[in-house]
This record gives sequence, structure tokens and C-alpha cells, in this order.
Amino acid sequence: MRGLNYILLRLGERMAVLFAVVIINFFIFVVLPAIAHVNPAALYLPKSTEGINGHEYALQLANLERVFGLDQPLSVRFVKYIIAMYTFNFGLDYTGSPVLTIIESHFWFTFMIIIPALIISTMMAISMGVYAASKKGKVADHASSLLFQLTYNIPSFWVAIIILVVFGGILHWFPLSLTSALIYPNGSHVVGLAYYEHLLWAATLPIITLSFLSFGARALLMRNNSVDSLESDFVTQARVRGVREKKIMSRHVRRNSILPVFTRVGIDVAFLLSGIVFIEYAFNFTGLGSLLVTAALSYDIPFLEADFFVISLMAVMIFLVMDLVYPLLDPRVRYG
Repeated sequence: MRGLNYILLRLGERMAVLFAVVIINFFIFVVLPAIAHVNPAALYLPKSTEGINGHEYALQLANLERVFGLDQPLSVRFVKYIIAMYTFNFGLDYTGSPVLTIIESHFWFTFMIIIPALIISTMMAISMGVYAASKKGKVADHASSLLFQLTYNIPSFWVAIIILVVFGGILHWFPLSLTSALIYPNGSHVVGLAYYEHLLWAATLPIITLSFLSFGARALLMRNNSVDSLESDFVTQARVRGVREKKIMSRHVRRNSILPVFTRVGIDVAFLLSGIVFIEYAFNFTGLGSLLVTAALSYDIPFLEADFFVISLMAVMIFLVMDLVYPLLDPRVRYG
């Protein structure tokens, strides 16, 4: 029963966060245009309507306002907006295509970058952080700490471009885009098992780049926590008892230092989801991140609303999983 209460509490907290995201989205995409006297319906009208007379243009604009409910009061639109977001009824984009269909077809491309990058970067942070702590005060420690700080200060887009040019453009080890990876030189599409092989091939560079750019903060935290653990009394007692250094690092230092790093993962999820926009766009990897940039450049408000909501939902789900896993890692935390 206590476990169920804990789960319901965490679920309620995360749903409150998601609801706050919906409110912010509504303010940005609905309230602000209304304040600025910008009519989103005008963006749906094709360029060919620019030369028609004012009366006919006004009729077409009014018709679109009725279709999309833009002529209704903000209070009514707010309720409908919440229902639409939570039921994934995102409507049509400016090309007339269902937004949900577009997101469904590109969601997994983003998912297959985010999750492996999160796992790989966490493993890198733990192993390299412990290694740096074991070399405290030495050249390896200083070099590692400098690298950790560099990874989260260096521009991600610049790093992605350099990596793509070197490994894709010069060495030709990886494709320059997802599209080129899924099409044979003769123009035919890759199908069957080869499709997934080529997809993984195209995703390798984005995963490596995002992992490298996101592990530094956790690695530095792991290093500092490990240094504190190495100077603690229980480690000193273990050394006095003749416990091997390797066993001390694995059973005592790593285990006691990993919990704050796991907590930091929640913060880095936000970094990953923001970094994926630049990484996908730089590597021409058509996931939700690159589509977000395309939608912003074309003022595709319906798609921007949906994309922001889905990316936020992804973050909330990851946070919820972490909330449920954390008590399993730390016995001091109890369900209840």
C-alpha cells in the first residue's frame, strides 16, 4: 500500500509538471499572438491569396478561423487546448498533414538517440569519474577534470559539425544524413534487416556526440564524490584490514558515490532534450529535434505546439522512471 501511495504521489507530481508545460505552451502559441494581434489563420492561406481583393481574403480568413476555433473566447480555447494535448489531437500542420502522423513517424528516431546517449554518458561518467578520483592530484586527474568541464562548455552544434565533416565528409566512415543512409546509390530504398543496420549506422555519430557532450557534469560530480569517499573512515578501515584497492573502489567508493550522479541524470535529461535539437539538425537526422527547427523556420505553430508537448512528455516519463527506480538504488529511500 505504501508503495502504491508513493507511485501515485510521484505520478501526480509529474502530471502537474506536464500540465504546467501545457499552460506555458498555450500562453506562447495562443495568448501572445492574440496580444500582438497576430492571426495564426493567416499563415494557413497560400501565397496565391495575396493578390485577391480584401473582401474575398477576409472571407477565407474567417472560414479558417471557424475551422480552427480561433473565433472563440480564450477561455473556451484553453479548455479545448488541454483536451487536445492530452488526447494527442494535434490537428493539421500548415501543409495539411496530420501532426500526430508526422510525430509518430519521427519519434523513434529521436528516441533511439536519446536513450542510448543517456546510458552511455552515464556509464562514461561513472567509470571516468572514479578513475580521476583514484589519480587525485596527478596529471591524469587534472586532464580528466579539464575534459569534464570542457564537454559542457563547448558549443554542441560546432562539435557536431566538426565530427560530421571529419568522419562523414573526409573519411566517409558514416553517412552525411539519415536520408542518404536509407537509400542505395542506385536510388532504391533500403528495406528489411538492412534498413535497421543502416539506421543504426546513421545514428552512431549523433549518439557518440551527444554522449560526449553530456557526460562531463556527471563525471565531475562522480569524481568529487569518489574523492570524498576515498578520504572517509570506512575506506581507511578497509585498507587497514587489507582489502584490495580494486575491491575498495568497486564495493565502497563507486557504490557510495553513484547516488548523486543518478540524481544529476534528471537535470541532464533536460540538457539532452535541448541538445538533441542541434545534434539532429547538424547531422541531418530527421527526428523531433530537427523537425522542431524546420517548424520554427516555417512558423508551423500546430507542429511546434505538438512537438514541444511530446518532447516534454518524454522528459516527464524519464523523470517518473527515475523516481520509481531511485528507492531501489538507495535503501534509505522508502516507498511511502
